[in-house]
Amino acid sequence: MIVDPVFSQLEQLVNIPKARINGFELEITARPTEGLTVRNAVTYVDSKVFDFTGINNERVLADYAGSARTCC
Repeated sequence: MIVDPVFSQLEQLVNIPKARINGFELEITARPTEGLTVRNAVTYVDSKVFDFTGINNERVLADYAGSARTCC
């Protein structure tokens, strides 16, 4: 049993055989005056599963083709 912070308890870690993941991260730091620092960050992820059958959290075999994992 493997405990994962996103997916909870997993029987094993597996790679998804056919998937596409595109995205970017942007971080900006500015110091307008002495003693004041402003930081901002943005992350964008676009993912799609083309072919994967696995077991979900309810222990049911499910087809995830065409789905995107969303969290947080």
